[in-house]
Amino acid sequence: MKKDIFAERLKNIGGWIQTYTGKQFWPMEPDVANISIIDIAVSLSRINRFTGHTTYAYSVAQHSIYVSNILPPEHQKWGLLHDAHEAYVNDMVSPVKKYFPLYQEIETKLMEAMAQRFDLTWPVPKAIVEADYILLATEKRDIMRPSPAPWGALPKPAPFKIEKWTCDKAYNQFIKRFEELFGSVKDWT
Repeated sequence: MKKDIFAERLKNIGGWIQTYTGKQFWPMEPDVANISIIDIAVSLSRINRFTGHTTYAYSVAQHSIYVSNILPPEHQKWGLLHDAHEAYVNDMVSPVKKYFPLYQEIETKLMEAMAQRFDLTWPVPKAIVEADYILLATEKRDIMRPSPAPWGALPKPAPFKIEKWTCDKAYNQFIKRFEELFGSVKDWT
């Protein structure tokens, strides 16, 4: 009950963000109709993985494309959109996120809204988490400086090497991949 009151208070006192396309979006109470693939693509192409602690700028959009590409066809849509919620609330690094259960609830609510908006199964299939870890191992190998300590058990990295993309290229490639999987972006803006 308290969570609902908190969300409503935030909504009533201006707890919204303006998106790239000019929409008013309440992250605490997402309206599926206001979720735009253009907003997602623009934002994810400008958000860096690992809070920017990579050898060069590497976007969440590029990461998402790679995750989508290594999955079997039935999971590729979710692979592309598995971090789409970050377009509306950014990301929180894992060591900190575990101390913020309300953030995790908001993240889950946004992901459920993404599933509804883009006609995806809920919950997120386990294969997405597995592919995300393969990419984590690949990113550790390709775009991180040598580690001062072990990262824990990681799977074998992907066979390809991560390329250096600009945010414009990441945006364009994200839109291209989206259209391969979902059809024209005009239907999803």
